[in-house]
Amino acid sequence: MMQFSRKFKRNTLGVAMSIGLLSVPFAAQAATEYPDFDGATSVLNLPMLSINKQAWYSDVQIELNLGTGQFTLLGAAEASAPVADAPQACVPSGDGTPEVPDDTSAALAIDEIEGNDSFDSAQILSSLGANSPVEATIGTSGDVDFYAFDVVAGRTYTLELFDVANNLSLREVSYSCGGSYRPYNGLLPILYDTAENEIQRRCSPNGTGNVHSSFTFTAGLTSTYKLRVAAHADSVLGTYSLRILPKFDEPAAAWSSTSFEPNNAINNAYPLQVGMSNALNSQIEGRNSQFSNVYADVDSYRIVAQAGESFSVEFFDVANNLSLTGVTYDCGGSYTTYSGLFPRVLDPAGNEITRQCQPNGEGDVHTMINFTAGIDGDYFIKVSPHEQNSAGTYSIRVIKQ
Repeated sequence: MMQFSRKFKRNTLGVAMSIGLLSVPFAAQAATEYPDFDGATSVLNLPMLSINKQAWYSDVQIELNLGTGQFTLLGAAEASAPVADAPQACVPSGDGTPEVPDDTSAALAIDEIEGNDSFDSAQILSSLGANSPVEATIGTSGDVDFYAFDVVAGRTYTLELFDVANNLSLREVSYSCGGSYRPYNGLLPILYDTAENEIQRRCSPNGTGNVHSSFTFTAGLTSTYKLRVAAHADSVLGTYSLRILPKFDEPAAAWSSTSFEPNNAINNAYPLQVGMSNALNSQIEGRNSQFSNVYADVDSYRIVAQAGESFSVEFFDVANNLSLTGVTYDCGGSYTTYSGLFPRVLDPAGNEITRQCQPNGEGDVHTMINFTAGIDGDYFIKVSPHEQNSAGTYSIRVIKQ
């Protein structure tokens, strides 16, 4: 098996393409056991090729020039994605319990292509979601990055800038951003509609865990939106990552099968199956000191409930690290010192129903919180540590009463 991980950015058809990893099987070459190319240019015949798992082609012929790093697409036929790789929609099962969603085990990062410094030269993102994060760099003083992506009317998306290098927050600048004159640092994302009218911006970092900034929007029209990303201060340089996440019940919604991230916001809540045997082993992820971050990790989960149904949510086998340090503030009307996990339940409209400020469990249960559904729909469970630098593992289960 030979693997090409180098990016060939331009083909002779004038279409920008990137291949993150190309694996090509070759027959063994006698005792040498390596493929033999006839000089610097050779033709590869591939039975199947995908571009970011969005476009699929069969009977592909690619001419590679190993000296210049360029390729020529000689021929290909459009094909359907293999059944095993088709995205799975996150939909309720017959009893109203969300099914296990698609995961991010096959995530393939998209490299930023420089020159994307204006609306007209915006880099096109052909795929969205946790499986298609963008890895980018503010590489020069005053660097501005533009991206373009398609949205569908009525669908909701969450934009996250994550793993943002600390260097990008080292300097601040005072000016009016969004109508508020004060010092700002870090990154400034601004979203525009297809006519390049500003829709939304995030002036100050507001992320949780290793997310630097985020905001949620709903597309008004099926069209192409554009995103501008730049640092507030012109003099800072550093790397960042970007992902545009569909809502939990929309195509391309996906989560890690081990950490259940990204589930920082309720629009990206991970679906839980109800029952004692459906407990999940999860974690409050630590804030990486190499990245610019603000608040502790928040985990969001959801269940489908019918009006009148009652549930008990239990957090058990909670790591001691999550309770080692407390913080004093007002939680639920009581100003005191709190430690451990802080769970809340929200209704289908995102309004808080109940919260549990203090641990109240018995045995291996750290905290439990009960609620009754007032209407049919999705109910959300959000959990975070009281102390913003806490991290550690925990388990969660939802039991119908």
